[in-house]
Amino acid sequence: MDDLLDNVLSLRERELLEEHLARCPRCMSELRQRPAFERGIRRALATSV
Repeated sequence: MDDLLDNVLSLRERELLEEHLARCPRCMSELRQRPAFERGIRRALATSV
């Protein structure tokens, strides 16, 4: 999923992943939670410097 978020997948790879996400609630949930998790990590790192 990192590649999807980093926008480095080929068109076909993206299509396959999107098809999977449409059928897999677990992966879709993880994908939706990812940006919030990454923002939290960035905030934690910024405040520790």
